[in-house]
Amino acid sequence: MSLVSLVYGHGFCSVMSDGLATDSFGNVLDSNMEKYIKINRRTVIGFAGSYRQYENGSNLYDVIIDFCKKAISENGIRKALNKIMEFIEELPFYEQAGKVIVAIVYTGNTKSNKNPLILRAANDPNITSGIEELTKETSLGYAVLEPNHKEGYQTGSDYLRELLIEQKELNLDTIRNCQKLLNQYVSSIDETVNNQTSQIILK
Repeated sequence: MSLVSLVYGHGFCSVMSDGLATDSFGNVLDSNMEKYIKINRRTVIGFAGSYRQYENGSNLYDVIIDFCKKAISENGIRKALNKIMEFIEELPFYEQAGKVIVAIVYTGNTKSNKNPLILRAANDPNITSGIEELTKETSLGYAVLEPNHKEGYQTGSDYLRELLIEQKELNLDTIRNCQKLLNQYVSSIDETVNNQTSQIILK
């Protein structure tokens, strides 16, 4: 499984992930995997869930990334996000080893008066997919991809929200520190998440 956090605002996005990648049987494939891809200077995708093969033998995440790049290059951003959401929702889901969760952040474009957008999409029928817009009245948004939440513990999303609220000043340094603290918290209670973090910033 995985942990990926995305904190974004008007013109920026900070993405951080743990590095542990395992197959459907729990075998470790990589301890330093970056679970995000920069699509272009305003768009980034984070992905979490089962690291497995697609129907044609390709790696599933490679298939997802290729689809996202094509959709975004050929369509306006909202249309592209809707196409991607439909594609993710239709991926085969297996209770034990088939969960896929994706978040895509578009940081907006002040010149064309476009606000930031975030897509959350999953093939798990218990997870609601959707697209949200960050309005001018709201300075910050966030998402946490946490496929393997431990019952009885605070969710990663709630934990990150509290950390962000506690900050006297929110900038890229304090946001990054909050994301690191989130990763430390989740990796301490979930063996499918490690503390080897990587990060990308769009601004």
